[in-house]
Amino acid sequence: MVQIQTNNNNLTEQLEQLQTSYNNLTRERNELNNSYNNLTEKLDQLQTSYNILAEEQDQLQKRFEEMNTERKDFQRMIQDKRHCGHWRSFGSKYYYISSEQKTWEESREDCRQKGTDLVIINSEEEQMARVLHKEQSEIHVDYVNAPNQLARGSPSKNHTGKDSAVISAVSGRKLYRLVGVSFGLLCILQIALNISLRLTLSLSDRPDNKTSGVEVNCKILADSDHYFKQGWVYFRPSFYYISSTKKSWQDSRDDCLRRGADLVIINSREEQDFTRKFHRISWIGLTLRETKGEWKWVDGTPLTKSYWGSGEPNDYEGKTEDCVEIKFHDEENSWNDIPCGDQNFWICEKTVAL
Repeated sequence: MVQIQTNNNNLTEQLEQLQTSYNNLTRERNELNNSYNNLTEKLDQLQTSYNILAEEQDQLQKRFEEMNTERKDFQRMIQDKRHCGHWRSFGSKYYYISSEQKTWEESREDCRQKGTDLVIINSEEEQMARVLHKEQSEIHVDYVNAPNQLARGSPSKNHTGKDSAVISAVSGRKLYRLVGVSFGLLCILQIALNISLRLTLSLSDRPDNKTSGVEVNCKILADSDHYFKQGWVYFRPSFYYISSTKKSWQDSRDDCLRRGADLVIINSREEQDFTRKFHRISWIGLTLRETKGEWKWVDGTPLTKSYWGSGEPNDYEGKTEDCVEIKFHDEENSWNDIPCGDQNFWICEKTVAL
């Protein structure tokens, strides 16, 4: 009987141990199951993050290609900058005006080195007088007593540096009339030669008609150089200045105006995405200050397309919030209204037509 009781006690003890082991295994299984679920959730999060990063990489690659194209455009402009001092435009052509004297052959070689040739005059506007119509290896244009007439016949043999000029052109038309002599090499793209000096007077009276083209491009290039050197960022078709200090909305705008710009005006989703990439809470040029009740940009245009954050604008806690900041950088709708006296970074914008 005693032996049976002892065996019963042993079995009871073993049962309790087995129950304890079972409970421990069950707990460990549950913990492992929880760990598995957590890892699965983290995997899903990582996959989502990967997808987001892949999308951002594609966007960055696209932006890189755009910036690379812009860089090449600026490089071409910089390479062309050396021509600005002597080139002029006439119609759709460019003209190079030399500042030194050379022979006809040397003049033509100089033009060819610039990718041009001596001028070919094919219209009355270019010539402003009659020229020799016979095609010969060398043609000279001489002054005669009549203000707008030229001597006709064979190549002139009595011209002097005082009475004639050499001109050159970028035109690639058939060599029909070639004009040349000394007194200042003119590498010109089909520009009118006023034998009687009337053209010179006309150009003096109407300089605005002859100073477009390359001269305008030179001004644009000079402006672009200035903004790049000052640390501005280019995003077609504007330059942007991102401040490194904080000021009120009005002080920020005053700073932009001193820089020849104004607070940024956001006209497209692409520009909205661009301004969010700086990850700074920054003033933009949208306000109610001057027109209560209607949001307007600093150039006076009304707001048509907006990117307000959720619940904005709201005059939070009864405050007068008449100015706008970019706040929610991770969201496309990132705008927030805020009191104009608060301190923020700011973004200036200067449009440059390239």
